[in-house]
Amino acid sequence: MDQVKKDIELLNRGILPDNFYFGLKEHSPIDWNKVRYNALYKDFSFHEKKFPKGYESIPGFDRVIEQIAKNSKSPLEEIQERQNESSKEK
Repeated sequence: MDQVKKDIELLNRGILPDNFYFGLKEHSPIDWNKVRYNALYKDFSFHEKKFPKGYESIPGFDRVIEQIAKNSKSPLEEIQERQNESSKEK
């Protein structure tokens, strides 16, 4: 009970007690490519990299890539769509 009082006191002071921290003890390096993905999944260059070199010679193919980028779903939307499809199959 004594620890509970200490935790409440720390919380009231705006401090997160150590036993309330459930994250990793060691700080792992941040993979900035994963962080950037959320900002780039609708970017033309992100989708352009998926196609082999030489696509530029196909007339109008840049518009196809633009449409792919424009209609791409966020990672969260993709997950929700898969969950909805999975629940329909059951």
